[in-house]
Amino acid sequence: MKVKLRNWRTFVAPHLDPVKDPVVAGLLAALTGVIVGYAALGFRLAISGIQWLGFGTTSEDLVMGLGDIAAWQIVGVPVLAGICAAFLIRYLLKDRAAGSIAEVIDGHRFHEGKLSFRYGLGSALTTVISLGGGASGGREGPIVHLGATISSRMVTWLGAPPLLNRTLLACGIAAAVAASFNAPIAGVFFATEVILGHNRLHSFAPIVIASIVATIVSRVHIGDFPAFIIPDYQIVSFWEFPAFLLLGITAGLVAVGFMRTVLLADNLAARLGKRRWMLPPVAGLIIGLMALHSIEILGVGYGATDAALKELFTLPTLVQLLLLKIVATAICLACRFGSGVFSPALYLGAMLGGGFGIVAAMVFPQFAASHGLYAIVGMGAVAAAVLGAPISTILIVFELTGDYQVTLALMAAVVVANLTTSSLFGPSFFHAQLKRRGLRMDEDEARRKMRLRQVKDVMSQTFVTVPLDAPLPRVRALVQSLEGQEVFAVDGNGVFKGTIRLKDLTTDVFDKNLDQLVRACDLARPQKSLILQTDSLAQALSLTKVANEDTMPVLDDLEGRRIVGVVSRTQLLATFQKLLDEAAAG
Repeated sequence: MKVKLRNWRTFVAPHLDPVKDPVVAGLLAALTGVIVGYAALGFRLAISGIQWLGFGTTSEDLVMGLGDIAAWQIVGVPVLAGICAAFLIRYLLKDRAAGSIAEVIDGHRFHEGKLSFRYGLGSALTTVISLGGGASGGREGPIVHLGATISSRMVTWLGAPPLLNRTLLACGIAAAVAASFNAPIAGVFFATEVILGHNRLHSFAPIVIASIVATIVSRVHIGDFPAFIIPDYQIVSFWEFPAFLLLGITAGLVAVGFMRTVLLADNLAARLGKRRWMLPPVAGLIIGLMALHSIEILGVGYGATDAALKELFTLPTLVQLLLLKIVATAICLACRFGSGVFSPALYLGAMLGGGFGIVAAMVFPQFAASHGLYAIVGMGAVAAAVLGAPISTILIVFELTGDYQVTLALMAAVVVANLTTSSLFGPSFFHAQLKRRGLRMDEDEARRKMRLRQVKDVMSQTFVTVPLDAPLPRVRALVQSLEGQEVFAVDGNGVFKGTIRLKDLTTDVFDKNLDQLVRACDLARPQKSLILQTDSLAQALSLTKVANEDTMPVLDDLEGRRIVGVVSRTQLLATFQKLLDEAAAG
């Protein structure tokens, strides 16, 4: 005889608390590191494969790999990639842009660490085709989104609680950054600084494990070396530090200009509404035509960034590539042809720093170091300002270059750049993206949930109605039997017309001489403020205060105005207090 076993999740669930069972959380983090590490490698290989099909090279240094290539190919490949991306956006992503870091922050802060697996895979495929076809964008943000999507899928399958959801989401992010950059330390701090916003032990330890495992996966398959191999630059004099601080200010201004340009282009593209999915081929054509003049703007841009770090560009070329990359990236992101801003930010910083170093050497030749060193500092300063993550970016640049010498200069420039950007623009590009969607990052968790949860989730469906034409004796008996509870008057179609309360009634209602003269419609008090079932708890709480009512009816919508439940201010305040307690405990 077969014995029907209970759902296996009922046995697993008690052990999925990262605070009570850190060993289980560590094992899940290691598994996340393995899966996300291979996913990141697959993502990079897929981009290289598309690039080989289009341009005949798999090299990240696209410029050096191309050699002699026909003009039609430079223009045609991005257009063809744009057509494929448009098809995927329309039918796979349902007119949504491919996901990046903003979507990960959204999932962590507003959806308990849950991300759509189908959307995540569709975003990864769209981005692979776009970047492989020459789109000007970054691959790190999409890889982070893919890693977060995979970890979110794991916890959904396990039926894990919200605390583990968020912890493993951060593990996926750290693993993605570590595998992509060969930077385990940076992966840990990026996840805690940008996504979690804290480094509590119950989450920090699993994140470290995931980052280490993903790095091992990456190094086993592609080796242990930094992304950029640069000469051994030295700071000539401590008198250079004013120049580094000035570079930080300039980097902040460039970051602000870059982000505002992207958002402006996004505003213009948004005017197309539902037809926006048709834009990737247009972006591909524009990028292709721009590449005929400066082919360095194509793709992720690591080849051009590396050339700037090695001092291979002149000052006019650096300035030209800086401006063209801003325009190219803004067009691609606005047209949803690729996603990610980290690689472009590194590119812009390297061009800015290199140009700044050349000018500094002209003005103070006896004090200025090689302009390649300034390119490294500028690279970190612009990237930190765009990401709003100074600690993570310092560590990423350090692990990318493996150079201790520039750490002090980099720290000085990054701090100044972040201060400049924060005062002129805001905390980061991702915060700006979320703000445009109506999501506030400055809210505490309890208030955020009050704004996101709807009244229908907490309303009571126990209420009493009375027809408008009900005689006074019926209304009187009903109100007295309910001991002060509200009675809601409705017409023949069930439409809400007003509220009858015992405290609002005068002694005249007990005069039996009026029994045949007064109806419910004469006693019902119209409700000026109406609560709908789709209103947020925060809206409902505000409406009860404005109406000066403790209990109010909940309507289906403004058109039907049919009562579907009741909600009280006391109930809403109790819910808010519960959310505050949960936030404090978490």
